[in-house]
Amino acid sequence: MPAAPLPLSEYLDRIESACRPPREWTMACETVMESVGHVLDDHYGTSGPKIKAQGSYVQSLMIRGSDLDLVLYRKGRSVNSCSKNCVKRYLTTTTDAVVRSLNHLNGDVKARVKQRILHARVPIVKLVFEVRSEMIDLEADEPSSPSSAASTTSSSSENSDGVSIKTVKPQTVEVDMSYGDEQRGECDAVIQNLISSGGEVCHKFVTLVKLWGRISGATDSFNNCLSTFALILLAIYHFKSVDIIEKRKRKGENRPIDVAFLLSSFFHWVAFNFHCEDVEIDVEEHKMHSRLPSTYCPMFIRVPRDSFANAARCLSNSQWRNRVLPAFRSAAHSCRGSRWTELFGDRVTRLIPSSVEELVESSEDSSDVDSLEEIEVVKEKRRKIAKWRQDSTTLSLSSSDSSSGSEEIVLSDGVEEDVVEVGVSRAGDEMRNGGRNRRGKKRAIEAMGKGTGNRRNRKKFKTAVAAKAGDGGMDGSWSKRMSGKKRARLGQRQKRKQNQRSF
Repeated sequence: MPAAPLPLSEYLDRIESACRPPREWTMACETVMESVGHVLDDHYGTSGPKIKAQGSYVQSLMIRGSDLDLVLYRKGRSVNSCSKNCVKRYLTTTTDAVVRSLNHLNGDVKARVKQRILHARVPIVKLVFEVRSEMIDLEADEPSSPSSAASTTSSSSENSDGVSIKTVKPQTVEVDMSYGDEQRGECDAVIQNLISSGGEVCHKFVTLVKLWGRISGATDSFNNCLSTFALILLAIYHFKSVDIIEKRKRKGENRPIDVAFLLSSFFHWVAFNFHCEDVEIDVEEHKMHSRLPSTYCPMFIRVPRDSFANAARCLSNSQWRNRVLPAFRSAAHSCRGSRWTELFGDRVTRLIPSSVEELVESSEDSSDVDSLEEIEVVKEKRRKIAKWRQDSTTLSLSSSDSSSGSEEIVLSDGVEEDVVEVGVSRAGDEMRNGGRNRRGKKRAIEAMGKGTGNRRNRKKFKTAVAAKAGDGGMDGSWSKRMSGKKRARLGQRQKRKQNQRSF
């Protein structure tokens, strides 16, 4: 029998719980970092390289299918002091040493190299770790989430003493190893603090946005789409904007924000009201700044603790227009059209229609979240751009009198060949001609070479006239314009004909 329809809030809670990784996988990540740290200490000593985590592991935004991002660094050394070839060589030798050491120990952790991406802007070596965990006591280590309890990666049983134990299957952890400095990962700590300050609602909202980005393909950064890091920053900025507006409306009432309303307003804001070409976003300070128009950077989001870096630097104009922006607009229409299951590719679950309609009506009644600061920045930017275009890009060929002129290219529609003329047409002439551009007069080809035009054009037209009148180019006028090689070949041909006649 089909399942009963679910309320929208319960459905979103189930989706967010189901996308969390199992607790066994999180423990496997901790085991991998501990094992790699021990191997580096044994192989290189205390003054050798260290590792630290970054990315979604530090942000506490890991979902099923996420990988673990680790950074190799050396204390007191900056990555800018090394050349790129040195970084590639050091990263390759260090990861090979870690893999050999772990496989030689015959312990619970095995490793292998999956791929080396050394030509990227940040060289990366992909490693695959297989962690074989021991028996875990269920009473001493209870799962903290429903998804962990219902995980399919373990099986429970009881031993002869009646103690319940859980046999954990081997966990596979994919690691992206890169080389950096001690400051790597600070922006992830800032994001984690911003999310924790927003509470559980902010964590659920950002997790669902990240899951939507993976399902819709909007975060396919390998193909010049939006990066997951930039999408998370956009979601945090929108949550802070909505939180500020809702606090003003509530006037001191402690009422949480609806996650469904956050999703609907976020997709509608990015799809229709986000002027990304005119502003740049500072999430840490929650501000928008105007920026110069760029032909290669459709969006600029400042990286926390590094205001000159762009989190959306991998996004291209073509992918933004043809793939990312249509994905946001499709998601906005799905939220406004009561098709919430389409956001996550779910074609099985049914929702209660009444609750969905009430939510859509409430979201439509409340105005869309448009920052007043963004509106003012965009208006000021557009005024500056209009003034710049008027002052710099207008071509003026005005003479000493008050009448102004503009350069005009006039094309004639001749029968035998098109002629291009460049002239100056004044505003009064265009008004006398009914506001239309002038057309060039037809002239014979023979008259083209006699004008005062360009010498190259006259030579071209003389050649064309001689080719038409010379009947194959064997007359004297054509031979005068022959090159030396052509004259020599023609003379040899005539000599051969004379010799044949004499024989």
